[in-house]
Amino acid sequence: MITISKSDKIGFFQVDGLDYQQYHYFIEFDNTNEPEDIRNFTLIHKFTGEKIIQSRGYAEIQNDSLIAMTNWKELIALLNEVSALNNIDFSITDQNSDIIDYYICREIRALTLAIATIIDSYTINVTDASLVTASNYICMQYDGRAYQARILSKTGNVLTMDTPLDYNFPINTSISERSPQLNVDGSVTPVIAQLKPIPGVSWDITRIIIQMTHSSQPDDGKFGGIAALTRGIVLRKSNGIHHTIFNAKTNGDLRERMYDLSFSDAALPPSGQYGTSGRRSFNGMDKNGVTIRLNGNLNEALEVVIQDNLTTLNSFRIVAQGHIVVY
Repeated sequence: MITISKSDKIGFFQVDGLDYQQYHYFIEFDNTNEPEDIRNFTLIHKFTGEKIIQSRGYAEIQNDSLIAMTNWKELIALLNEVSALNNIDFSITDQNSDIIDYYICREIRALTLAIATIIDSYTINVTDASLVTASNYICMQYDGRAYQARILSKTGNVLTMDTPLDYNFPINTSISERSPQLNVDGSVTPVIAQLKPIPGVSWDITRIIIQMTHSSQPDDGKFGGIAALTRGIVLRKSNGIHHTIFNAKTNGDLRERMYDLSFSDAALPPSGQYGTSGRRSFNGMDKNGVTIRLNGNLNEALEVVIQDNLTTLNSFRIVAQGHIVVY
């Protein structure tokens, strides 16, 4: 067995009693295509390439209480607890991991499942749906699985969704009513919409897609089809401490920060709507060269802050895309 523990020396952790610098290592898996229980991993120094643990499974690792790891999540939690892993994180992740493709939403209220969900069903039973509004969304997460769908109708405490359930979510699932519409008034009190994983799960966000509809023709001096904003919308990563990515007050600001910002013409009046859309990618060496990692254990979220009155936009939604991190 290999023992991984904290060190008495500041800035170090220990492997079998030997000190190693914190935040200087990353994980590489030897056989990512194999089932998890027979995978092996190597812990490698990010600069020198030194391998301080090589070709070991999680069951061969124990903490300072001599408790062996029983799964990969426990191993990663231990490595994070002793601060072994590099903050930039060079970890090699499984490229077949589940896709993240969800709206960044405003939370309306937390809900509680009354009974476990059933795969392929369109209905969800909650303990109290009295305040739930059809056309809002239900968001659920449990043990790495996530579900986001629009509420078509409600009958008592039964909600009918537009997307069949793809997992048997138990009654202790994290569930909430949310809205993806960001055309709200944040001019007095800023409105915050967010997307974040639950503890035990990490997501890598690779890009966002912004889409607006409006009644007036857009140009680069407007925001969508309305006048330039005063404070602007803010995209940031947050876990109580905020890291701002950008602020945009006009379509021109969005064009500077995004790729492929485009305007669409309205159909014939009076029912036609103009559109503004664009995408901002983070990964790829011709872009930022990184993903935005959201660590559920650290309560990290991708947030959009609305600081102006956007209610004259017909719609405003932002999708975040990426994948679950699999170590």
